[in-house]
Amino acid sequence: MLRWNDDLRTLDLAVGDLLAAGERHLRGLAMSGRARLAAGSALHRDVQADGGRGDGDDVWSNEVRLRHRRAVREWTVTVHARLDGVLETEDGVVVEEIKSSGLPMSSLAAVEGFPAWEKQLALYLWMARCERWDAPRGLLRVVSLLDGGQRFVPVTEPETLEDEVLTYLDAQVARRESRLAWQALRAGAPVPFPHANPRPGQIEAAEAVYAAGLLGRHLLLTAPTGTGKTASLLHGTLRASAERGLQTFWATARTTQGAIVERTLADMTARGARVRSVTLRAREASCLQEAVDCRPEACSAARGHFERAPAALEALPDLATHADVMRVARASNVCPHALARERAELADLVLGDLNHVFDPDVRAYGADDTWMVVVDEAHQLPERIQEMASPALTRTVIESARQQARDAAETDAAWGTLRDLADEIGDAFQDAALLGEQVVEGELVVEVNRRRWTDLRDRCDELAMDHAGLVHAGATRTLASPDPSDDPWTTLVHALARFVSALGRAGEETVSLWTPERLQLVNRDTAGLLGPVFGKLAASVCTSATLAPSWFFRERCGLDADRTDAHDVAPHFPAENRLVVAVPGISTAFRHRERDGTALAEAIERCVEATPGNVAVFFSSFAVLDDLMGRVGWPDRAVLRQTAAMEGLARDALLARMRDSDGGAVPCVLAAVLGGIFAEGVDLPRGALRTVIVVGPALPPPSAQLALRQGWWQERFDDGFALASVQPGMTRVVQAAGRVVRGPEERGAVVLLCQRFVQHAYASLLPATWDVRKARHPWETLREFFGAEGTPSRLAPTGPRATSVGRERSPIGEAAPCAASDRPRPRR
Repeated sequence: MLRWNDDLRTLDLAVGDLLAAGERHLRGLAMSGRARLAAGSALHRDVQADGGRGDGDDVWSNEVRLRHRRAVREWTVTVHARLDGVLETEDGVVVEEIKSSGLPMSSLAAVEGFPAWEKQLALYLWMARCERWDAPRGLLRVVSLLDGGQRFVPVTEPETLEDEVLTYLDAQVARRESRLAWQALRAGAPVPFPHANPRPGQIEAAEAVYAAGLLGRHLLLTAPTGTGKTASLLHGTLRASAERGLQTFWATARTTQGAIVERTLADMTARGARVRSVTLRAREASCLQEAVDCRPEACSAARGHFERAPAALEALPDLATHADVMRVARASNVCPHALARERAELADLVLGDLNHVFDPDVRAYGADDTWMVVVDEAHQLPERIQEMASPALTRTVIESARQQARDAAETDAAWGTLRDLADEIGDAFQDAALLGEQVVEGELVVEVNRRRWTDLRDRCDELAMDHAGLVHAGATRTLASPDPSDDPWTTLVHALARFVSALGRAGEETVSLWTPERLQLVNRDTAGLLGPVFGKLAASVCTSATLAPSWFFRERCGLDADRTDAHDVAPHFPAENRLVVAVPGISTAFRHRERDGTALAEAIERCVEATPGNVAVFFSSFAVLDDLMGRVGWPDRAVLRQTAAMEGLARDALLARMRDSDGGAVPCVLAAVLGGIFAEGVDLPRGALRTVIVVGPALPPPSAQLALRQGWWQERFDDGFALASVQPGMTRVVQAAGRVVRGPEERGAVVLLCQRFVQHAYASLLPATWDVRKARHPWETLREFFGAEGTPSRLAPTGPRATSVGRERSPIGEAAPCAASDRPRPRR
């Protein structure tokens, strides 16, 4: 990690940072090495203490530390190194580097080379020559952890190495100077609001965001869909970050959420703002090749990337979208993923997936107080991190790797070590069932042997580089996929690494489940993972239309109540412009589907017919969608259906059709699922939808994981069903309803089709600004509402608001964000 001191104009780094300069963002997918030094530490000590190095006046020294200092562009750059050993003889100096391998000596002898280790030793030789000795020689000693055999590889310092190092250091310092100069320029520049005429509430929200950033606080910003929160967030965030010299990471759960941020940034720069940004995408979505293979011999963009990268960085526009990154990368023949990551070091705002900040195994940003983080659609954050913290090992993955190793070992004995290790992993998987404690929803709760699984992960780590050499060594290449991401052994190692990493962080909130096909960790509470991340940030803003109840969101994110504020943005359109109808007397519950299926289909069909324009019907699952859509039909409308396998191009085509229909084409009926891409995180043009029909709350289906999470919240807050099932289900309902009525000139309707929506446990989670009406024949209410098109609705509520029941009946029900002192006290 580069350690900068801008006041003293110094840079400290290690040889490992120089080595990473040639591989950062371009690592081979099969390479790990995380546990190699740990597993080989005892071996290092034994080899270093072993005699036999030279004789007479020869001198052997262990753990020699070197420090090389250079002046680079008026900065003082210091490179640190620790050499495993140095042998001083009459014939010169030998610098030795000791590495360990999980292969037996017979296999080590067949390996063609160890380029990463040889490069590391060459860098040590460069430092040794600069600081102490003339023309030192290098000796790479690779020792088998299996049988103690050793292989020696002579290494020399390439003539071009010093120029490469100095070029890299010069580029880093130049980049830092550019960043500092830009920060000084930006700090004195105005940050205009993106639009000439802000909507009601936008400036107030922007000021709340600005205050949070300036004072270093966490803000929970609840803003209904269509209130223009993106403009407020950007204005407030960029003002605060410019004054404090911070970078901002805008974290999203879906790539579709980034488009409006990019457009709003462009509006700000058009009005005079000085902003540099970059959009990050996953490595797979950024690769110029068909298959991701980052080895220089397999990718022309990887070969010499860091020599061509400075010019490519200069070619990027100030607001670098993903399309810009791809265009420049192609023209410059550099890696797009690496280019975007390098630009992120210089950017004021980085736009990317929330895993870049919050996933412990991926995190690259926000790890210190130089970052302000905005979490868009923040209601998705706890569930996303819960999913990341609940990895599984499957029998299918294990057996695929075992079969690959067995087949390869028949023709290449070097694969025997991997075959034996795969067998041990399979045995550990099966043995987990012996530690079962109880059965929950047909799955066995087990006690995972942490030491055993960690040892297996470490041994896989020891063999990672060896496996890469075997797979790509020609004769054995045909036994594995040329795409490393499809290689069975690599897939197993990555799954195992993820599993053991999560296991190492797990506490009482995590339970292990076993079935004959899967061993899975189940995280029940994300506070322990998210709290430390939020605690390190300079400031944060979590925004969504659905953060209720705020105390529960704060609890799941581990936010410090004394450092957390809340701000609600009021809807900017008249309440009478939105009709909300809840339909009693009809049920979408699984046990009632056969009984009420016909009535549900009739209600959907008639509500669509009563709407003069596009309608979206959101279902709790694809199974319910397929069942009910098979019973209805509209000859005068285009029916658009989301499918489980729908990808980007099909999704975009469907959205384009929705936009076209607003211009006079045949009206559409969109059938989609709650929580899916069309229900959240996508912005349709104003007026594109006239009615949203929600067919039941999207409660999670029964499962062992759900039962365990319900039990966890029941123990802590006496309301496990409401917190683990009802709250996420109703969040999806409110998000879907937000697709309609997005501006003050619009009029639209929301039909909540299920009797549960009038029950307190569910209705208490609907927005307090909704005037929910009961109607057994909602299509009649829709006809009356739309019949008065262009004038305020004359409808009066047909009954009391369903959410009027007091909060005392359930800790989850809350009409407004509660203060820290109001939150229910956990039971211990």
